[in-house]
Amino acid sequence: MKNMKPKPLFALIVAVVSGSLLAMSALTHAQSAGVRPLITQPIDERHLVVLHGNTHPLARAEFDRGAAPGDLPMDRMLLVLKRSPQQEAALEKLMAEQQDKSSPNFHKWLTPEEFGQQFGPSDQDIQAVTRWLESYGFGNVNVAKGRTTIEFSGNAAQVQQAFHTAIHQYEVNGEMHWANSTDPSLPAAVAPVVAGVASLHNFRPKRQSRVQPAASRVGGPANPNSAHPQVTFTTNAPCALTSVLACFGLGPTDFATIYNVLPLWNSGIDGTGETIAILNDSNINIQDDRDFRSIFGLPAKDPVITVNGSDPGKTDDEVEAILDVEWSGAVAKNATINLVVSQTKASFGGDLSATCVVNGTPPCSATPPPIMSESFGQCELFLGTTENAFLNSTWKQAATEGISVVVSSGDDGAAGCDFVASNSPLIDPAQGGLAVNGLASTPYDTAVGGTEFNDVANPTPFWNSTNATGTQASAIGYIPEMTYNDSCTATAVINFFSDPDAFSACNDGTVQAAGFVEPSGGSGGKSSCIGSDGTNVSSCTGGYAKPSWQAIPRTPNDGVRDVPDVSLFAGDSTISGSFYVLCERDFSGINGAACNLNNTKFLFAGGTSVSAQVFAGIVALLDQKYEDKQGLLNPTLYNMAAANANNCASVANPVSTCVFYDITTDTIAMPCDVSLSGFTPSPNCTSSGGEPIGVLTGYAAGAGYDLATGLGSINAANLVASPSVWATNLGGDDFSLSVVGTPAVTIASGGQGNVTLLATADGGFNGAVTASCPSAPTGVTCSGSLTLGTDSFVTIKSSSTATLTPTGVPARVGPLGTGALVAFFSMLGLVLFLMHSSGAHRRRLRAALAMAAFAVVIAAFAGCGGGSGGGGGGGGFTGTTNLVVTATSGSIQRSVVVTLTVN
Repeated sequence: MKNMKPKPLFALIVAVVSGSLLAMSALTHAQSAGVRPLITQPIDERHLVVLHGNTHPLARAEFDRGAAPGDLPMDRMLLVLKRSPQQEAALEKLMAEQQDKSSPNFHKWLTPEEFGQQFGPSDQDIQAVTRWLESYGFGNVNVAKGRTTIEFSGNAAQVQQAFHTAIHQYEVNGEMHWANSTDPSLPAAVAPVVAGVASLHNFRPKRQSRVQPAASRVGGPANPNSAHPQVTFTTNAPCALTSVLACFGLGPTDFATIYNVLPLWNSGIDGTGETIAILNDSNINIQDDRDFRSIFGLPAKDPVITVNGSDPGKTDDEVEAILDVEWSGAVAKNATINLVVSQTKASFGGDLSATCVVNGTPPCSATPPPIMSESFGQCELFLGTTENAFLNSTWKQAATEGISVVVSSGDDGAAGCDFVASNSPLIDPAQGGLAVNGLASTPYDTAVGGTEFNDVANPTPFWNSTNATGTQASAIGYIPEMTYNDSCTATAVINFFSDPDAFSACNDGTVQAAGFVEPSGGSGGKSSCIGSDGTNVSSCTGGYAKPSWQAIPRTPNDGVRDVPDVSLFAGDSTISGSFYVLCERDFSGINGAACNLNNTKFLFAGGTSVSAQVFAGIVALLDQKYEDKQGLLNPTLYNMAAANANNCASVANPVSTCVFYDITTDTIAMPCDVSLSGFTPSPNCTSSGGEPIGVLTGYAAGAGYDLATGLGSINAANLVASPSVWATNLGGDDFSLSVVGTPAVTIASGGQGNVTLLATADGGFNGAVTASCPSAPTGVTCSGSLTLGTDSFVTIKSSSTATLTPTGVPARVGPLGTGALVAFFSMLGLVLFLMHSSGAHRRRLRAALAMAAFAVVIAAFAGCGGGSGGGGGGGGFTGTTNLVVTATSGSIQRSVVVTLTVN
């Protein structure tokens, strides 16, 4: 019998093929561990899915001025990604545990990279989507670290080809816009992963502030008797609907007096060590903030301005940007105010700033800030289905990272789709019905509404007639509040013009001539339109489900998310004569002059923009007090309100334990157009006696939570003085991390280099700190032990086969690459087998198979690598990437970004 022992070469063949198959299997498993690919079919443009609800309501035929040029730039678009149902359930579980003090995950905040790894699409899906975008010629394709968005750029012609919708030009109210004319479509294969594009138009959210020069309210500089050298001043003309001729401007110390911030300041709680990231699309003149702080006796501390991409300069939204900077810093006077500026491109600048902050994308800090605020608004219907999904996903990611997101509720009262432009006519009633601001209506932000001081009949008991030296303060103490409502439905307006009711006031010619027939007031209401056809209110399919933390006694049993959560003063002098003082030299009417209270070179400001920023300042004081991020604030706020003992009536001398001042006076109902309108007819509008102006069915303030002012306004010191409620980190077990010198290192492939870091103890921290790079590209490692308070080396090494991939684009072997490699090794085994066999008749076959094997080699390596711009394969990589270096001590992690170059 013949010896059946395999020949050595044949055994080698079997080993090569088997080992290769096992290696490919292991590689594929490692790439997709825990994340199942959702793109399981070839991407076929013949099978499309329409993304309903993504055509802007103003992209209508009567405004259409024809197709936009094909080369119209559409830069920095945001493709919004989706999670699987299993990932969504796991994320909800984690978020609940992060707020549960009994859970080991309590306040275990994620990094952006960790969020992406756990809750983002698989590597395989990411690569499939990026390749699909690149196949249409889109450039600058960047995947966010959290894997919630992919940024990309192109032009109108490419958008039309890829998303099957034409970009047209539209003229609305004399302004030219561009927008998609129909709902976009996607290949059905990518639909499980892609929600759509956040925005394919330039109808932008509006700033939520009411601002005008002081000169326009007090007679102007030509009249020397009209201005006085104090913030509380009398005038020769009514400043508002007060019974005395007086204005009452708030400076920082006035606000601190009214809302009980002073005890915190006096105990050293002033925002030191905290950061508030402000999202905007305009830069500022820093000198305005310096003037503001100097006038009101605040410590000198310039804001940090982070420009994400191209610097937009000072746009029309500069007034919003400087307002946000000045008044968040007016409360948290020693906090770092970080204005994150992104030029509005195809995406709104505020959205681009949000993705920069939440994902720690350079130039934004790699370590997420504790607080992020935004003061822009647009109703859910106008945002469209995908933009709503983007905001919900972005604020949700922020919450898992410990970021408290603060958003203004809006300045349209109950009419969230009817923001009034500065050039609107005197009679401009609401037409869009009941609606809320979609930037604020998600379950993952704190929506801040507005109140007005209820001192219209007699303000003098609440204000001194002169101002304190240094701070300019004149407020005496807490002032009773009512809803912020500057329209003809406000009780103060009805009484002042001697009308019997709101219907009569709104149709009173005198009232109309005074400009009160427009939606103007603190916004609130029910989330109702996160899904729609994008055009008609009647198509709205519902809002966000009511979060469990909002289902407390005395909240509406409506099954949906209600806003606002809390409210603070938002008056702009129209009703009570009170307003926030603002410095901004570029504003029309100031004409470049430095801010000065003596000659009216300042602005009267109000709106929920300011309410949101002063609340963000209070949150910074809270975080400083307990040395910990609080993340989503709402569960704790509503639990405190449910306890009842921490609530009080809106009276001049509230009880010492009061946390919320319960606002029970007036309404946020708005005037509305009874006649037919662009919404045919105006929804939720009731009329009386056939008159043309009706009253929008709105929401009244009342005991406990209400849709006009939420839980009420805030007693800051009492809110903070609740250690049993808020998460505390008072043991001093913390440290900060910074790069010493230039945050960059260059090394050779296969070599190593050092970066110097400094770990600084906070309080009594004395733990051991080690450094690593958990998200480093393949082949790159770093390690080191840090000595507290001493410059310490961290060693970064690169193997000779390292493959570095640009930030946000994971290195991987795609489906084609894996299959090609398997085919290659299989072919190699066959070639070796045939070459081992004998016979002249096989020579030609062996040659042919050798050529085929060579072709498979090329295909195999063509199928390898990362997405857009990925590094090369084996043999070393030459290039630059952003490397996250993380210092760890127990459960505490701090990170910095180092620019790594491998030559």
